[in-house]
Amino acid sequence: MTRAVDKSGDWKNRLYNLGFELFNSGKRFEAHEEWEAIWLDEPKGHPNRLFLQGLIQVAAAFHRVDTNFLRAAYRLFRSSRRKLIPYSPGYKGVNVASLIPLLETWIDRLGSLNRGDAPSHADYFPMALGGRGWNEATREPDASPEGLSTFKAFEEYSSDREVRSVCPKCGDALAVNGRRRAPAEDVESVWRVACPRGCVERAFAGAGA
Repeated sequence: MTRAVDKSGDWKNRLYNLGFELFNSGKRFEAHEEWEAIWLDEPKGHPNRLFLQGLIQVAAAFHRVDTNFLRAAYRLFRSSRRKLIPYSPGYKGVNVASLIPLLETWIDRLGSLNRGDAPSHADYFPMALGGRGWNEATREPDASPEGLSTFKAFEEYSSDREVRSVCPKCGDALAVNGRRRAPAEDVESVWRVACPRGCVERAFAGAGA
């Protein structure tokens, strides 16, 4: 059941800031709920949705570490990394370029742990929020059918699901870097969403691009 949200005033900025306060005080699940309330209100296909999903999954990953579901945490850290890379070097007050290496450290650590082992809480990291936070200018989405379709394809790709979005011009299924599914290892710094006929093409640069 979705919780009631006070949507008076600058409510998204209020919940966004509260999410960081909760996250940095160790209340990861509660932070996830604040950010999720904003995510639910964002239009489908808007870049804010993918960014918020990345933050939500970081919080959810730490909650899974807290509850010793380490494989689930590992998957969430990987998924959050893929979602946040396109927003480097920064977005909505978050230094994404600095956050990505921290996520990668956790991915490496959890990928090598034996079942039942848990990292120390001393290894947890805070997330700083700078500038105007949520009220910083948004990267406006490409409102054309092609732009929204390619962003949708990347959103699906970043969650390890098969890319099911179709080209609005020719109807063929869109692919990411020529693949229908995410690669086993996250080695790419640029993702290119396109249809096989070349009608639609859009690139998302990663931290190393």
